[in-house]
Amino acid sequence: MSSLQETTPHTSIEENIIAEEHLEDANFISLSKEYLNLLSLVYSNITLDELEEYGSKFLGNPLIITDDSYKLLAFTRDYDIQDPIWKVIIQNSYCPIDYVDKTDVDSFWDKLEKSELPLFVPDEAFESCATRVVAKLKTDNETQGYIALLQIKKKITLIDLYKLQILAKVISMVISRRDIISIANGQLKDEFISDLLKGNMVSNDMANHRSQALKIPISPLYCAAFIKSELHEDNIRATADSLKTYFSSKFSTAAYTITNEGIYFVLGYHNEKNWYFFNNPSFEKELIRRKLKAMISLSVNEITRIHMCYKEIEKIRSLMKSFHSYPSPVILYNKIAPYSIIADYQNNNGRTLTLSRSYVKLKEIDTNQKTQYIFTLKNFFLSNQNSTEASERMFIHRNTINYRLNRIREIIDDDFDDPIIRLHLQLSIMIDEVR
Repeated sequence: MSSLQETTPHTSIEENIIAEEHLEDANFISLSKEYLNLLSLVYSNITLDELEEYGSKFLGNPLIITDDSYKLLAFTRDYDIQDPIWKVIIQNSYCPIDYVDKTDVDSFWDKLEKSELPLFVPDEAFESCATRVVAKLKTDNETQGYIALLQIKKKITLIDLYKLQILAKVISMVISRRDIISIANGQLKDEFISDLLKGNMVSNDMANHRSQALKIPISPLYCAAFIKSELHEDNIRATADSLKTYFSSKFSTAAYTITNEGIYFVLGYHNEKNWYFFNNPSFEKELIRRKLKAMISLSVNEITRIHMCYKEIEKIRSLMKSFHSYPSPVILYNKIAPYSIIADYQNNNGRTLTLSRSYVKLKEIDTNQKTQYIFTLKNFFLSNQNSTEASERMFIHRNTINYRLNRIREIIDDDFDDPIIRLHLQLSIMIDEVR
């Protein structure tokens, strides 16, 4: 506990404060003036940090402000505060859910919800910590967050409770106005998804609480998807919103954040089988139709492990830098191992793997005669040697596929129905894509 803290015992406002304080007319006039001053600041577009700084000065003690998911919004920076709870909240940028639960002595949160004034946190909740008062931030009868006043520099009085309540009302106005703008721009969800991807959410309870507050459904399984357009996007958010609608018809959760590189989606589902949607040719067709590329991570079973999905996506993106073109519109993490082996071999040994003679021959004809034998063969292999599926993948008639395959058989010296020959041809396609 800081040397500035006072250890004034208290059990209720009546026992510890009202006996010491009597509101006089002058105090009400002072409070009214303070309220008008605060209102004028709101309409001057004051920031939440500036409002917190103003509030901590006229209350004479430090403040900490969170949203209703206990994410840190603003705090006093002018004091060297040794309070352990304060330190944890500042270091983590949110109040851990177990601290919230520990505060709930004698139904504290229910009482606060019904109280007209801020309430002291019961002493038994946190021993050897600073005395603190909590006020709720409400707009349209809904709690939007909380503001806590710590007794560090001076004793908290009844007048301070009224001042804190006034400050809470004004902060609620600022938060409400900021939330309307933020939600309109998707900023709150963007921030949350970004925090999940970067591993900034370490508590499942906290992450789930924030997810619910933002009306993002909670799912038992999650994966990440990175989407990049082949075209220059003037309105990438419109593309993201359209994709969200598309994914929402397939998954229970679909939320995104936009970066300079592209769109990162967090997708939630109830069964591992849902993930295999990405293997469906219909998904690839949709990407081709929209002129998009996708990279998909594996599944995780906790919301706070989504950062592992992000790492898998980044590994795919790093590997794709070795390619002169994407091998497929959709790249699944569980299918990049062969490409990774090829890239590692060539990077570590300074030499390339041997290409199939048939592949070299077909590529030369493609280059000179503008044919598409390699492209056809590749899609034929991707379609498990099913010419009908390959024709659907390439958007051409099945007879065209069969004609090209017959021509390939006439040109090359190898029989690609032989598993070993086919494997060498497939590897040759992959080796050339990595170059």
